[in-house]
Order: sequence, then structure tokens, then C-alpha cells
Amino acid sequence: MAYKFTPIKIKIYTQTAAGGMRSRLCLLALTLCALLWCGGGWAQEPIFRQITADDGLSDNEVYDMLQAKDGAMWFATNLGICRFNGNFFKYYANPTQRSKAATGLHQDDKGRVWAFNFFGEVFYVEGDSLKMFEAFNSAETDNQISMAWSPQNSAFVITTNASIYHYKYIGAGAGNQSGFSLVQRWPIQATDAFFDSKNRCWMLGRQNLKKGALMLQGNQLQAIPLQEGPNVNNPQLQQLLEHNGDVLMVDKVQQQIYRFNGRFFEPFKTLEKVAFVNFIQPANGGEAYLLTRQGVWRVGPQWDVKPAFPAANGHNVSKVLVDKEGNSWISTLDAGVILQPNTPLKTWNDFNALVGSEKVTTVCNGPNSQLLLGFGNGKLALFEPTHGKLTVLFSPKTPGQVSVLKYLPQLNLVCWHSNITYSAWLLPQFSLCRPICYGALKDVDWVSQASAAIVSTGSGLEAANLATLTQPSKSGFKPTVLNLPPFNKRTRAVAWDSASQSVLVGSKEGLGAIRGGSYDSITMLATQLYATAFGKIPGGLLVGTTNRGLILLRRADSGFTAQKTAITDNVLHLAVAYPHAWVHTDRGLKYLNLLSGQVQTLNKSDGLPTSQVNGIAILNNSLFIATPLGLTTYPLQGSTTQGGMPAFPLAIKNISVNGVATPLLGLLTLKHYQNRLRIEAEMPSYKSANGMQFRYKIGAVDSAWRTSKDGIINLDQLQPGRYDVHIAATGYDAIGALAAQHVIINIAPPFWQRWYWYTGIVLLMAGVAVFLMQQRLKRLKKIALEKLEKQRLNASLKRSMLTSIKAQMNPHFIFNALNTIQSFIYSNNKKEANAYLAKFSHLMRMVLEMSNHETVLLEEEIKALKLYLEMERMRFDDTLEFGFEVSAGIKAGHIRIPSMIVQPFVENAIKHGLLHRKTQRELLISFTLQEQGSLLKVTIDDNGIGRAKSAELNRRKNSQFQSFSSMANQKRLELLNMDRKEPIGLTYIDKTDQRGNALGTTVEISIPVRQADQKPHW
Repeated sequence: MAYKFTPIKIKIYTQTAAGGMRSRLCLLALTLCALLWCGGGWAQEPIFRQITADDGLSDNEVYDMLQAKDGAMWFATNLGICRFNGNFFKYYANPTQRSKAATGLHQDDKGRVWAFNFFGEVFYVEGDSLKMFEAFNSAETDNQISMAWSPQNSAFVITTNASIYHYKYIGAGAGNQSGFSLVQRWPIQATDAFFDSKNRCWMLGRQNLKKGALMLQGNQLQAIPLQEGPNVNNPQLQQLLEHNGDVLMVDKVQQQIYRFNGRFFEPFKTLEKVAFVNFIQPANGGEAYLLTRQGVWRVGPQWDVKPAFPAANGHNVSKVLVDKEGNSWISTLDAGVILQPNTPLKTWNDFNALVGSEKVTTVCNGPNSQLLLGFGNGKLALFEPTHGKLTVLFSPKTPGQVSVLKYLPQLNLVCWHSNITYSAWLLPQFSLCRPICYGALKDVDWVSQASAAIVSTGSGLEAANLATLTQPSKSGFKPTVLNLPPFNKRTRAVAWDSASQSVLVGSKEGLGAIRGGSYDSITMLATQLYATAFGKIPGGLLVGTTNRGLILLRRADSGFTAQKTAITDNVLHLAVAYPHAWVHTDRGLKYLNLLSGQVQTLNKSDGLPTSQVNGIAILNNSLFIATPLGLTTYPLQGSTTQGGMPAFPLAIKNISVNGVATPLLGLLTLKHYQNRLRIEAEMPSYKSANGMQFRYKIGAVDSAWRTSKDGIINLDQLQPGRYDVHIAATGYDAIGALAAQHVIINIAPPFWQRWYWYTGIVLLMAGVAVFLMQQRLKRLKKIALEKLEKQRLNASLKRSMLTSIKAQMNPHFIFNALNTIQSFIYSNNKKEANAYLAKFSHLMRMVLEMSNHETVLLEEEIKALKLYLEMERMRFDDTLEFGFEVSAGIKAGHIRIPSMIVQPFVENAIKHGLLHRKTQRELLISFTLQEQGSLLKVTIDDNGIGRAKSAELNRRKNSQFQSFSSMANQKRLELLNMDRKEPIGLTYIDKTDQRGNALGTTVEISIPVRQADQKPHW
């Protein structure tokens, strides 16, 4: 299978003159010459369009046409068969075909489209591909076959130059895709087969075409002879058909028709001699068509012949088809397909011969049931629709498009404006007057009470007394000003309302009424209105506006009240013939019935040749539309616009996923990677070229409607989820959905987005997290244990070091104490020695007990210091005076401090400060609490020689001397302050007098303390 997908561009034509016979061409030419002098007459012809190879048709040589059940048109051409949906052509072919040229189109009850070519091959389109009918062997044919289908589509007959084949449907099966099988075969030559309404198959026998026909009824084949006699003159039988219940046999050469009378064929009618007849085709209403090489002729019930379808004149016609919308299709062998839409719209055209322009730029009602037309080249013409007579009134020296055209019947006066000139004509004398206004003419209306005209211009309002125009002179006329206040604003429309004696004016300032010399603005819902046109109706006026659509003005005591209507689009032109109101808007032509409120739309979907409208007028119960393609008419009575409603529903023809065609069977479930979709929707409607528009939106994703003019919707990179694609078809103006379809798509998420994947990932992550947490806890526990062990070792080391230091301090103290005892013994002072020894033993017990603890109570520390100082005073022969001061609030039995933290500093004060004094040795130890009881401040104050003098004396004795107790104290403080948040502080203060002489030393020790029942600070 192979097919081509091509968009279509349809050319729009309008027929020129009726008739197509060569014998009438000279008369037509003479008539046109006469029209160029005195006027012209044209026929009012239907609109038609021509579809050729330039528009996408496979070839201009078209043999057959068919409208399928879905509304699509099929064409069998010299280059193959193609399908047309109003927007695109699809071409179908099979690589095994010996010839693409096809005819004999037919659709069976399975929806398949059948055809055959001139090489004797039969094929059908199914599933969007062309398949060969393999049950028929065409090898015996000489390329001349015919094919006829029974009305029930359950059987068909193929005739060849050798045999007649009768096929019936028995059902598709293995080796028989089509479902049709051969049930009978007769070795008889035949041609031109067809089934009549009684399911009889008729054929022309090829052995002797003069003898008659063959008839297959049921399974019986019989010969039907032609009546012998003088009325049968060497017949050349070429066609069989059924017409008005009769089976007819036609001699197209001699244009003689024979009718089957139940036993044989007898002479029936002789056709009027026309161009060579290709086929006689039955039509509705008891008529028939003569398809000739020069066009189409219509045969009436009485077999009267007259021309039909002027658009086909001069063309070699192969078939006429009326589709389900009533449009007429004419296939030709030289000019493609001609389409005449079923519409009451008719077109007056070919003004170019007389006017030099087809472009009608404006239209208005004229005198005597005629129309006034303005053209793109600046010419004015008077048009009489009844006989199609056109009279040119004015031809400017310099071409310029006529944009404004108004007629005042009171004076038979024509006023117009172009980009070259603006003037007034007086009919019927056709006398040219001077300009009716000094500004650019926009609108004009007659004021009967004042016999004057009120004129809207680009520079304001003007009023003129036109009574003098009944006798125009070369000097023209002088405008006479009405009783109007100055109004110099740019205006666009004006109207005189005699009932309220008001001038209605639309200007750049908005809509207003001038009455009694004053101007009143007219608004609606506090919104300014900008008028473009006025129309007078009983009880008020219709006003076309640019911002509020069509407005109804009602008269009131205080002025006018504005009411909205059902037409809300921007109004460009307005034509009123009560109760009819036609409005040209920026979204097409709208009709409003002022009595019922009914609103209709007229656009290209209804056959309007173009969406560009230059002006409208109502005359003789018809709407006349000025367009660049001529003057189009539409009857007001007996016709209703359909808004583009086609005869076929909106259908989803094809869906492809990632470029692969996919059947649509309810919900479309796809994989996550199948996220590129192409949806082809169609709603065949042939009244206009591409007259349907398609809109779509994706529910729950995109609420905005998007437009697809050709019905092709491409959806790319769709994420997993459920999509409800809404597709709607609308008329040409895209107002309101005519039909809708839904395509529900479910794109499954990939496995890594499924719940079980997430569950597995969560469980895996949880497991990994638990594992890592356990490992971390083990590592932290190990680190904590190591840290505890390290802290234990450090603490043990610190205790060992402190113990070692204290162990070093104790022998030093003991050594000094023993020296004192020894001195007492040498002096034979046994009493003092005994007393000293008792104190010493008591102090040693206390020191030994305190050495086993890191901290001791403050009262124990003070008690040990007292014993120590008493011993030292005995050593100094009672020349040492000491004292203790404990601040109020200090509970010495509840405060713990490091053991023996004060004694080394007291010892240093005695040894290095007080020892070198001979008399008045004084030492004061004080204890105070600071910082809300969390800091114990110990002050050791002496009146010794000072640190500087002591250091000098020590250096004299030994230059390398360094006090053991000082080093031990410093080392112990460093150990005690390790890892402490609040370290023990130490401060030395050297006391001097005003001359700088040493007065002693003060040592301050700041010890963070705790109560006895609290944890320590270190």
C-alpha cells in the first residue's frame, strides 16, 4: 500500500454567461459589444469551485466519483484513486498494479471502496490501504471490463471480452480476505453492466451489439433482443440505464433510446442533437443528465433538453454527483472536478467587461427598485437586478476606490466618496454637482422638515439646503446651515430622527443626540458607544457600534435609552428592512429578526464566495452583498443559514502513535515512551473551500481551546497520565461548536514511576538507612568508648600527675617540718618540740587523708591551713601573725575545692616573703563568694619583702634557683584547668608604697565551686 497526503487549495470561480454552444458565441460577442455602449445584462449564476491537479487532485482526467458513507469524496482518475475530506487528498496505490488509471467506484456494506482499472484489475481500499481482488483473474481480458453491484451489496458482476463472472459474499476466511467468491461464470462477451432497482443485472452482449442486451435475474442469464423493424436503423448500442422505472438502451451515436417493454427493447425517444454524448445519467425528479464533451444538458421528465451547470460548459464531462449536502459535483476528463455548492447564494459578476473591475466596494439602494454600485476603480453604476441591467453613471478621470455611497430619494440625489473625489449626482439627468460637503464624506441623511441634508464628514457635521439642486447651474449651490450648534469633531455616521426632532451622530467622542441646539451623550451601562451605522425601525433606531455590537435605541421623554441585542461583534455595515436586520461584523454576516430575536450567521460555510464584505443592502426581499468577486445575493424569505452545519458528524479518522497507525477502540492505553500522537479529525463539508475549522483542548491540562484548521492535532512529549482530548468542529467563523468528539488517552508511567518501584526504593533506602545508622551507631559507640577510655586514661594520668606532684609536695613540707623539730631538739627545747611534733602528726594525718581525694570541703582546707600556720609560727618564735576571714554566707561545710590548692601559695608567702623579715610578720587569708556564689575568691595577703626582692636574693644565692613549690603550683593548675569550662584563675599583686618600696604580695585565687550536693565544675 502506498498513499500520498496532500493539502488542497480550491480556486473560486463564478460563471459568466449561460449557454455553451459554439453557435451562440458570435451572438454573445455582439451582445457584449452592445453592452459596452449602452449597458449590460448578466445572468444570476450559482457559485462554483474548480478542483484540479494544482489543488492536490491526482489528475485532471477524472473518470468516476463516489461519496462514501462517512461523507468523504472519492475520485478515480487517470493516475489512480484518491480520497478527499474537504481539506486533504489521500492517494492509494498497490505496487502490484499494472495501471493506476481507475474507474467504477463503489462502496460495499463493509465500508470498502472498490474500483477497477483498464488493464482488467479489480481492487479495493480497506484499512487505509489498497488491496488487489485476487479472486478475479484478469489475464483473459483485453483491458475492457465493467463491474456492477447489486443493491444489497452482497453480489457483483464483472464482464470481460471473454466471460461474465458472478460473485457473491460468503464471508472472509483463510485465503479469501475480501469475502467474495465466484459462484457462476458464463463464457459470454459482455459490457456495460448495471443492476436495476429490481436487482436484475443488465449487460450489453459484445458478440452482436445490434441484437440487444443480457439480463441476469437470480442465477438465470437470458438474452433480451432489440425489436426488428423499420424504426431500427443500424443501431450502435453503447449504454444501459434505468430511468423513471424503465430500463433503457441507448445508441449514443444516433442519440436513439430504446425501452424494455417486458419482452424486448423497442424504440422510445430520439434525443435533440447536442454535442457528442458520453453518458446518460439519471437524476432526481424524473430528470436525467446528458454528459457530453461540451458540458451537461438536463433532460426533463418530458425529455426536453436544456443546458445545465454552466460552469461545465466546454468541458468533457464524465459524471454528475449530488452529495448528501445537496452540492453538485461534475467530474471532467479535461478540467478536474467542478463543485457547485448547494446554497441559495447567487452571484452577479463579469462586471469587468463594462466597468473594468469585478471589485464591488460598496452598495446601496437606488431609485426604482435598483441598486447603486461603487467599484474599485472609482466608477459608479446603476444596477437593475430583475433583468441584470448595469448602467455606468460616472467614470473618474483618475481611478480611485469608492468607499461611501448614499442615495437621497427625496431629491433623487446620489452622494459618494472615494479617495479621489466626493460629489453629488442628480438623477435622472446625471448632472454633476459640486461637492456636497467640504470634508471627507462619511454619511448623509435627509431632514424632510428643513428640506436639507445633514452630512457626516471627517471634520465634523455639515448641513446643506439642497432645494437648488433641482435646477443645477455651473456655479453649483451654496450650502445653507441648519439650526445646528458647531460640531467639529471627526464623525463617522449620522441620522435624522423626525419623531424626536434629533440628529443622531457617531463621532470619536461617542454616540450622541443633538436636539434643540444642545448635545447629549448616549451611553449604555456608563460605557461610551462608538457608532458606525444607523438603521431606522418603528419606535427607535438600530445603531452599529465598534465596542458594543448592535444597539437598539428607544425614544424616551428625556432622550434615548440604549439596549443591547444578541449581536455583540464589531459592526461594520448595517442594512435594515423591518423586521429584518443584516449586520456585517468583523466575524461575518449576521442576521437578526427584530420580532423573534432569532440570530443566524452567513459565511463561507454557507457558500459565500469570500469572507471579505465591502457593503450590504436589502432590496426586493433579498440581501445584496458587495465583495471583491462581484455582487452576491441571498433571499430573505424561504432560506435559512445553517451556520456551516455539515451533513456528517465529526469523526476521528486516524490516530498514529510514534508514527505508527493505531486503532482507536475506546480507551487508548499506551506505554510511557509512546508519547507522540497525531490525531486526524474530519467533518466533510464542501460548501466552501476549507469551510470547517477544528478546535481542541486537553481536559485537566489545558483549558484553552486551540485551533487546527485542517483537523490534524499533533501532541508531542506527553507525560504519563490520563488525557481527555476534546475535539470540536465549528463553522467558518469558529463561533460555537457544531460537533464534538473525545479521545481518551492513558499513558502508563514507566516502571520506575510505579508504586511498587517507589515502595521498593523506599524499602531499599530504609534498609540502607537502617544499615548505615547501625554502622554509624557502632562507630559512634566505638568512638564514645574510645573517648571515655581516653578521658579515663587522661583523668587517671592527671590524678597520677597530681598525686605525683602532691607526693613531691608532701616530702618537701615534711622536710621543712623535720628541720624545725631538729632545731627544737638542738636547742634542748623539749616542750616546744613535743608541741610541734603533735601538731605535725595531726597535720600529716590530715594531709594524707586529703591526698586521697580530688576535692575537699573548704572547712577541712581551712583547718589544715591553721595547723600548718601554727607550726610555722612556732618555727618563727611567734613573730608570725596570721588570720582568716570568711565572708558571711559562706558555708564552709558545703563548698568543695581542690585539695591543698591554697597551702602551696601560703607556703610561698612565708618562705619568700615573710622569712626575710625579722619582725612583724603578718599574713591574712580571706575567703569571699562572687558571681552569685559560683566563684570562691581566696586572697593571701602578706607584708613580706615582695616578689622582686625575694627573686633577687634567690639569684644571689643560686643563679639557677627556681622555687620547687612555684613550679609545682603552676603545673598543678595547668592539670586542674585541663578540659574545664571554668578554669581556676591566679593573680599576683605586688604591693608598694608611694615611693615604690615593696609592702608585700597579694595572691588571688579564683576557684569555681559547687555545693557539697552538686556535681563539680571540672
